[in-house]
Amino acid sequence: MACHQEKMILILPTLPAVAPILSPRKIFMSASFKHRLSVLRFISRLALCLGLSGIFSLELRAVTKSPDVASRVADALVQNKVDDRLKNLSSVGAHLANSEMNEALAVAETLKELRERAVFKEAALKHWSEIAPVEAFRSIAKLPEGRGKVEIVRTAAANFAKSDPSAASTAAEKMPAGRARNEAIGIVAEVWARLSIPDSLRWVKSLPVGAARETALYNIRFIWVHSDPATAAEDLQNLPPGDTRNALTMNIAGEWAAIDPVKAIDWARGLSSPGEQGLAYSNIAESWADRDPPAAVQFALALPVEFRTQAAVAAASRWATQDPRAAAGWAFAESEPAIQLRGVSEVLNVWAPTDPQASARWIASLEPGSKRDSAVQAYSEAAGDWAPEVVVKLVAEMSDPSTRQQRVEQAFPHWLETDPHAAAQWLEGSDFPAEVKRRWLATGNSP
Repeated sequence: MACHQEKMILILPTLPAVAPILSPRKIFMSASFKHRLSVLRFISRLALCLGLSGIFSLELRAVTKSPDVASRVADALVQNKVDDRLKNLSSVGAHLANSEMNEALAVAETLKELRERAVFKEAALKHWSEIAPVEAFRSIAKLPEGRGKVEIVRTAAANFAKSDPSAASTAAEKMPAGRARNEAIGIVAEVWARLSIPDSLRWVKSLPVGAARETALYNIRFIWVHSDPATAAEDLQNLPPGDTRNALTMNIAGEWAAIDPVKAIDWARGLSSPGEQGLAYSNIAESWADRDPPAAVQFALALPVEFRTQAAVAAASRWATQDPRAAAGWAFAESEPAIQLRGVSEVLNVWAPTDPQASARWIASLEPGSKRDSAVQAYSEAAGDWAPEVVVKLVAEMSDPSTRQQRVEQAFPHWLETDPHAAAQWLEGSDFPAEVKRRWLATGNSP
């Protein structure tokens, strides 16, 4: 690096005491946060030019090797672009040591812009919650209420509860009333439930009636249904009718059927509400289809008529994720019209977007008629965005003339948009009236 000593000497009178008694650390610490990086660079060049690098070396290494939080923040703010500054501030916050956290929070308050304070504080607190969750949680608990506190307390509470759920529950209870407290209690309950359902329930049931208690119970129950659906089903009876009870019924049915479908069916039969029975049966059939699709659809077909269609369609939909051709073949051959129609539609909703060519070949192999036309219609709705050419050619073969023209008119613009030459060439060779052809081609010339 070139040394312009004469330029450096012109600046020396502005420094307090240049020469061997000059203290780089004092100069650095007396500078404002904003200018510390520039001061560091200046001192380094000055020492080199004046031959004082040996005298300054220890202090310079101490300052530059481990700069304090304020200097790192100042360095982050050097960038002119807002996005770069915020990215740098986030990086500084995410790499702080535990011992620096209190200093970092103090530095955050000195930043001029709200967005800078928010980004730096959030990154620092999130990192603190990961490396020292107990200390972080206690500090976060003291913050004023606000969105930032609510968002960051989730991470701190979860990490605290993983290491010591009992202590975390006590700390969460002691927080000032507010949304952050409710969030913390709910998160602690959820984490604790993954470790011990009985212990988490015992704690939550000891809380006063209110939003925090209800949120915590909600979180525990949705862990419970996955870990022990049979016991969770007993607790279900304590809940009033509503969305929560319905959602838990669906989860219990699905989880239990994956373990023991026979016992899950016995439980579903004992439910008092027909609506709950219907939810349970369809989720049992869907879950069972993951392991044994033919058995699942046979179970569905044996249900009372009011539950049969929904359960059979649910099983067919899950079957389609494994062997769509077999699922489609079963649904198409089903004798009950509602199951046949909805079953084929559900299978094609899964199959057609994923493999439009194979599903189209299956439809093309079907006997012409109304059942095939229904399958074509379901295919056109599922694959229209992915294979418009295939859709147009299939719907053009529908047996009902009015439905045929209507469906082609709906599908043709998509093909014309993606491949106008091929679409126009096909239309020219079709048997649609000339006026219809001109109208359809005109859609491609619209602004």
